[in-house]
Amino acid sequence: MVYKLRESTFSARNRKKYVAGIFFDLMKVFDCVNHELLIHSLHFYGIRGVTLDWFRSHLLDWKQRVKMKLINTVADSCNWRIIKHGVPQV
Repeated sequence: MVYKLRESTFSARNRKKYVAGIFFDLMKVFDCVNHELLIHSLHFYGIRGVTLDWFRSHLLDWKQRVKMKLINTVADSCNWRIIKHGVPQV
């Protein structure tokens, strides 16, 4: 894929053609997934029953908090917050 892109780009430049590209970084795309929308989409595409219930229980009411411990201090934590976006990656 990269070879074809490079070859096409150099070929076009040699022929005095304009070259443009649009690139997307999808590395963090799952950090933006809305849980309710994902559940709705899974249902729309035919995921139902036990499988949909598993996704629902795994994603909805998912909570996290930040806990910090500085050197020579007591650990401090924030309150638990419900996470509505992102997919847990273990």
